[in-house]
Amino acid sequence: MVKMRCRINDHTGPAFMVGVFDFRSGPPQTHHLSIPIPEVRNMAEKTLDCLGEACPVPLIRTQKALAELAVGDLLIVQIDHSCAMKNIPEWANKTGHNFEIQEVDDGQWEIAIERGH
Repeated sequence: MVKMRCRINDHTGPAFMVGVFDFRSGPPQTHHLSIPIPEVRNMAEKTLDCLGEACPVPLIRTQKALAELAVGDLLIVQIDHSCAMKNIPEWANKTGHNFEIQEVDDGQWEIAIERGH
């Protein structure tokens, strides 16, 4: 028995086609199973300006903004308050979101948060 996989794209949309060829019982018999591939969407990116805002305002605004995004979307939070620099990454880590911190200027940061769920 030989298994073969190939990606096809027909009029019904992209799918994986799995063909199983069985040579044990005479002429080859082919069985096909088509598995649809979910559509790939572009990741959205939103910027949230929290410059000049003191805690807990940046964290609350970040939580609300991230809740409006879809899984996999990216929120860029601009902050210049050291308390928010600590609280937002702690919250993101605790709630299962990936994040990166970049210092863009002296005392000014951007926290990129990818919505995880």
